[in-house]
Amino acid sequence: MKKFLPALCVLFIAPSVSAQIPIDPLRRLQDVQGAYNYTLGITYTPSSSQGIDFDETGFPYRFNNFNQGTSLSLSGGYSFNEYFGINSVVDWSFSSTRENRDFLDFTRQTLNRSNSSVGGSFGLEYRAAPSSFFDPRFSVNVAYPWTISTQGQISLVRDPMILLGSIGYSRSLQGVGENVSIGIGTGFVANDVISLSGSANYSIPTDGVSLPVTSLSFRTGYNLDPKGNQEIGVRATLSTSGSDTRIGIGLEFGGRGVITAPSKDSATQATTSNASGVPLGTQQTGILPSQPTSSTATSSSTVPKNTTPSKLEEKLDNLSQNLATRELQLRDLQQQILEIKKELESLKK
Repeated sequence: MKKFLPALCVLFIAPSVSAQIPIDPLRRLQDVQGAYNYTLGITYTPSSSQGIDFDETGFPYRFNNFNQGTSLSLSGGYSFNEYFGINSVVDWSFSSTRENRDFLDFTRQTLNRSNSSVGGSFGLEYRAAPSSFFDPRFSVNVAYPWTISTQGQISLVRDPMILLGSIGYSRSLQGVGENVSIGIGTGFVANDVISLSGSANYSIPTDGVSLPVTSLSFRTGYNLDPKGNQEIGVRATLSTSGSDTRIGIGLEFGGRGVITAPSKDSATQATTSNASGVPLGTQQTGILPSQPTSSTATSSSTVPKNTTPSKLEEKLDNLSQNLATRELQLRDLQQQILEIKKELESLKK
């Protein structure tokens, strides 16, 4: 229970709410038990429009308006194991509009309006085949105002790049409003501190008379520490729906780590201190923990006579978690060895 309390705190205070879970290639959950991540973001989106309209009495006028939208968001995710993970988002939006109305009698009317809203979402992700080449994942997301969505996603990782594709369906629980969306994304790790990513999404309405929505996103991230556990990012977005086009820019701060149970033996402490060293831009599992000394190994394997079953279960959980972490680290090292061998073979040719 102690493992999940910090994760739940992140989830319930945990960017922008959308009907469909966005593709973000370089910010995926770690696939080990207890892995978590969080992101705090702010986005500014200005827009303007002009045209001809009629007032309440039917008198025509020409209007020009300027809208400024700002949103603050906090998101978080937690991985129970390599198969299941959850994510949550809380979003606060504020917009202000200034409109000038020019009438035929050469009079001008100026209107100012503002409003704010709060939204949120909660989702569950299932990783169907962790060892599969395309790593298929399925998710269900519930957002407020009440919308439910499902999504399927596949990915292809080839260091230093990752490619993703998704297809999803969402439906409003408050009435008419459902759509199918298709998304693609890519990410690139330039070096130890710089990462780049981009995504595109096309949403097609399947009922009503609403317009399709196309959205593009480009992001640059910068790691703040050598292990990649903290990062700042700058994101630019472009969305179009009919003749309405909006461009936004955002600033993000995020981090990740692994929640592990406390342990008294040095082997577990070594794993705990290194397990959180996972770069945000890659799927590497950090530094391989150092092997324990013979005296440590002997003391950790010896079971005192007064040990209770609960303590043995806790010790077994710790060892199982350490084993899973090391397996992922060994898998990553094997992948790096294969890549180096390929480079050597190409050089020999």
